[in-house]
Amino acid sequence: MQDFLSRFYELDQLKKMVDRELEKMKRILLESFPEPVEQQFGRYQLKIYQQDRGSFDLQKIFPLLPNEELRLFVSNPNNANIKELAKKGVLQETQLDGTYISKPVSIVSVKEIE
Repeated sequence: MQDFLSRFYELDQLKKMVDRELEKMKRILLESFPEPVEQQFGRYQLKIYQQDRGSFDLQKIFPLLPNEELRLFVSNPNNANIKELAKKGVLQETQLDGTYISKPVSIVSVKEIE
């Protein structure tokens, strides 16, 4: 088990290092190219675009929930839980107006072209 845990720890540390390196490279690409861009460099295609990502503002959602059990259900900010409550009729779509916070996120994609 010690060898297994050692390997797990080693891979986890490696993953963190790779994630940091990718984040640095993403920042360089975002600083170097205007958005949106789709450009080919040799065998690689670079795509940079914006996508809206968001979540519900729980401080606005909680007062709309009729009981503590439902508050616990959505205590983890999970958009799927809130959408499910609306789908089941516990919350009305009109009640959710103004509770969703959306922000643009830059997406960087690099694909190898065969």
